[in-house]
Parts: sequence; C-alpha cells; structure tokens
Amino acid sequence: MHAGATVQRTAATLTATLALVAIPVTSAGATEMTAPARPAPVTPSAAPAADVDYAAWRRDVAAVVAEARPWIEARTESAGSEKQAIVL
Repeated sequence: MHAGATVQRTAATLTATLALVAIPVTSAGATEMTAPARPAPVTPSAAPAADVDYAAWRRDVAAVVAEARPWIEARTESAGSEKQAIVL
C-alpha cells in the first residue's frame, strides 16, 4: 500500500532534483563582469549574547513556539503510524 506512494515520492524528488541541477541559475547582474564587492567591516554588536537575561530568552522562545505550534500540530495530525522528527 505504501510502496506505490514511496516510489512516486522518490521519482518526484529525483525529477525535481535533476531539474534544479540541469537548469543554470543566473541573476540579472550575473552576465556582467564586475569586480567583487568589498565586504562590510565587522563591528561589535551593541548587546552581546551574554547580556541576554533568562526572561528575555523565555519570551523569545515562547513567541517562536506560539508561531510554530499550529503548523506542527497540523503536520502531526495526518502522520498515522509514521515516525516523525522535527529538525531545528
């Protein structure tokens, strides 16, 4: 039952990968020969990461989790017996 779906997914993935590799990607400025731009100088940030307090970290994490939770729940509803992994 799942073998047919797996074959179709594999074929679709292979086709998409080959299409991406076969089609050259060019930007509007890629045809012009220009000197490489100099990188911007690196300046230290105003607030180093060590100065972030726990409350600010918790607020940031809560905001990201609140945004991601509906998507994760929608994806896990239709999983059936498949094992799932969330890669961060």
